[in-house]
Amino acid sequence: MEDVMFGLRAYLAAGAVGLLVAGGLWLYHTAYKAGVEAEAERVQEATERLNEQLRRAEAARREATEAFLRAQRERAEIERRLSDEASEDSNADRRSFGADSVRRIDSIR
Repeated sequence: MEDVMFGLRAYLAAGAVGLLVAGGLWLYHTAYKAGVEAEAERVQEATERLNEQLRRAEAARREATEAFLRAQRERAEIERRLSDEASEDSNADRRSFGADSVRRIDSIR
């Protein structure tokens, strides 16, 4: 009978150890899962912050591109005006030179 009781106690002790191990594994799994979920949440928040920074950077790039294109158009307009003014001045000089030449020729005659 003592052998049966010893076996029963050993069986119960092994069961208790098994329950302790299973409980420990469950606690470890729960803590690990909570850690993974917390890390996933931190990664999600960091991703959202980076996406917001990316949106702001993209908006700034678009604004800079638009400003650059506006400046190029304004420069082209200024160059066109200067070219037109230079052409008008050149034509006026030619007309003036032509009129002076005609006057000189007339005065020589």
